[in-house]
Amino acid sequence: MRNCFFAAAFVFSFIGCTTSRIPEKEALLFPEADTGKWWIVNTILQDRNGKDVHFNSLVSIDKAGGKNYAACFVSVWSEMDSTYYTGTRIAGIPEMKSYKKFPLRIGFPGKDSLAMEWSLVLKRNGLNFLTSLNSKTKALPEGYTELSAGFDKQKSFAVSTISASPEAWAVNPIRADVKLRGNMQSSAVNKLLVRVFSDKEILLKKSSGTYVHWLDLGLQSGKHLSILFSTDAASNIKTEAVLLWDGQGNIMARPQITLQKISNDNMQAGLLTKQYPLFLSVILPELHLDILLRPRMAEQEITANKNSFWMGAVEALDSQTNQSMGKGNMYIFKQ
Repeated sequence: MRNCFFAAAFVFSFIGCTTSRIPEKEALLFPEADTGKWWIVNTILQDRNGKDVHFNSLVSIDKAGGKNYAACFVSVWSEMDSTYYTGTRIAGIPEMKSYKKFPLRIGFPGKDSLAMEWSLVLKRNGLNFLTSLNSKTKALPEGYTELSAGFDKQKSFAVSTISASPEAWAVNPIRADVKLRGNMQSSAVNKLLVRVFSDKEILLKKSSGTYVHWLDLGLQSGKHLSILFSTDAASNIKTEAVLLWDGQGNIMARPQITLQKISNDNMQAGLLTKQYPLFLSVILPELHLDILLRPRMAEQEITANKNSFWMGAVEALDSQTNQSMGKGNMYIFKQ
């Protein structure tokens, strides 16, 4: 796996179509001048052969030494050839302004006239992510990769609280017509997932002694499960938050859950710089689910030296029958 790092001036702006004020819950999706934030966007598409294509991204805004910094990490895993593509852009932000109006726009300009701009734009009726990808195992043509998602206009995005510390929120799953164009071609009508984490320092402090996981899992029943949890070296797991949505994207009562680590260290070796807990037992008695959560490929790591993290495709199998019970995406952080 190969990542390309770019150093460039960063332009951060919000362009509003109207002057109307947004609801308080929606304001949480926007940046704040003195608070670092993460935006997580992920979904699953299908290629022309009906094979899965998992799209993951993480956009980070940080403040250090009185200056603002930003980074964008994108990955795509293709079931067709089990290839993992990644792209990275890191930049400084000379000035950050927030008008808290839609569309929410984050721009990573090219470092010169020949370099391609990266951008993330969230509108009330769609999302657009323009980036580029690279892979060690299979070269892609030079150019761009664009993820676009169209959905019914949201008068107000439904936002659910993930946790109070760190402060984190999830936009309720949005049924969207999602397309991947450019270097990679795929599409699907599927759930688009947008999450925002504030108080990043708290999250990173947690990851200095444990592995911090964020899981988004679509179940065969149409329900969607999201979990924030941590795993220590002794395989102890602490569940920070559990969210469950029905097939229409409405938040449900938070279910009881039991998580256990399954030892598969021999399958976590290879190109990874860290030994991530990738195999887990997930039991939800109320949903009559007893599943094995496992990666669709072990080597799905974003390489960033000591800040390397795991971001990629996972699947859920029935613990007794080995039948598919769902698939999704997981993020694992360890300092």
